Amino acid sequence: MNQQEQQIQIVELTIDEARKEVKAGEMAERLSRNPDFKKLILDRYFVDEAARLVHLYGDPNVSDKIREMILRDMAGISSLKQYLSLLVQKGRMAADLIQENQETLEELRIEADDLIVSDNTKSIDEDNE
Repeated sequence: MNQQEQQIQIVELTIDEARKEVKAGEMAERLSRNPDFKKLILDRYFVDEAARLVHLYGDPNVSDKIREMILRDMAGISSLKQYLSLLVQKGRMAADLIQENQETLEELRIEADDLIVSDNTKSIDEDNE
């Protein structure tokens, strides 16, 4: 495999990976529009449960052990929210990357075709001599 073929293969793999990121981002966006997901996760978990935990954490009657559990639960809410947001962001960035890499792939394929034509022309010229 020559260098040109390796570059083409790398760009093709990059496009394949980017497509996976786009699909994951699209899934996260669809989830956010799903009424059940909105009610259970976006409203009840991210808002209501987070507020409940903050109030509970502020209660002076809560033990240190329970406070640790509350902090862990709050971190879980934050982690899930960040993860879903990151999926959407990565998906959007990957869509742009696909476009750029498809253009690069097309250029590499044209260059590879030009090299093949050039090599064939040299072979024909050498045969005629």
